[in-house]
Amino acid sequence: MSDYTGWLAYWQNQAVGLLNAFEGFSTFYAKPLLNIHDLTVQPEHRGKGIAKALMQTAEQYAVKHHYCKLTLEVLDENQVAKKLYQSSGFKAYQLAENAGVAEFWEKPLS
Repeated sequence: MSDYTGWLAYWQNQAVGLLNAFEGFSTFYAKPLLNIHDLTVQPEHRGKGIAKALMQTAEQYAVKHHYCKLTLEVLDENQVAKKLYQSSGFKAYQLAENAGVAEFWEKPLS
């Protein structure tokens, strides 16, 4: 369950963007999901729609392969990324309205 999928975006034969994604599994839906792990665009190529195109490509791939959803993490203060993700239909995870928004926690093991 660690299948990797990734895309490179090119501008004039130069790689300028990257999206890395990994297959996961939703226990709530009992179906596979696609987690967007990394999304980056070279600073000088930002604002050209490259990140949006990479997101659309990942979504098309997920639909074609019958994933139940796309997931990702975003830092609270990364407003540029949050705006992109919201415009692509993402929102903070909430299992039920009265349960509040989910938080991502970790426990380092070393």
